Parts: sequence; structure tokens; C-alpha cells
Amino acid sequence: MKTKERILDALKRLGLQPDDDGDQVTFRYQMSNYVFFVDEDDECYMAFYIPCIYEVTEENEVVVLKAINECNLHMKTAKLVSSNGNVWAAYEVHVPEEGGLEDFVGRAVGCLYQSAICFDQEIKNI
Repeated sequence: MKTKERILDALKRLGLQPDDDGDQVTFRYQMSNYVFFVDEDDECYMAFYIPCIYEVTEENEVVVLKAINECNLHMKTAKLVSSNGNVWAAYEVHVPEEGGLEDFVGRAVGCLYQSAICFDQEIKNI
């Protein structure tokens, strides 16, 4: 079974409702949109994102980068990045070639959720 199908299966078993458009898999968790991009060339690679969690402008760029840096110092495996005018949360990991991925997927979703909360708290405190 390919990694994409294993991830879809894990998402469903975790009670999430993935939507597969062929290039990416999307789902909602705790009022946020999550996305998994499929990499057909690397079956052991898993990458989940929460896209566009905060808009970056010229006026707030320094504050946003400080908040990102502070969160990244404390988070494990999930990282925040500024890309194309928005903050994204990213979780990337290599997974075993066989077996279920519920633990990996559950951890990815949880870490991304925590990184978004961390960013929200940091941006309010700066």
C-alpha cells in the first residue's frame, strides 16, 4: 500500500474526514485547515501543513518573525515558516515503509495544532 493510502486510512481511523483531490489531501481539525501534499517520488516521506495561519505584511514582518523564531525554539518536529506573505506550520518526517501510520499522523496533527497555538500566544505577547 502506498504512503498516501496509508495516510488516508490513518486519517479516517482517527475520525478525520480527508478530501483527496489527487495532488493533495485536506482535512479540518480544531477549526483549522490541514493539508498533506503527496510526494510520489518518496514513499517514506510525510509532510503535513496548516497553511496561511497568519498574514505577513511589511508592517508586522519583524514581529511575526520574532514570534516564529520563539516558537521554533520550543517546538519539536513542527516548525513555523513565513512564505509568500503567510505563516505556515509544517511537520515533515520519514515514516516506515510498512505498517499503520496512525501514530505518525496523530502526532503530526497534534504537533501542528500546538505550533499554531504557540504562534497565536507569541504574536499576542510581542
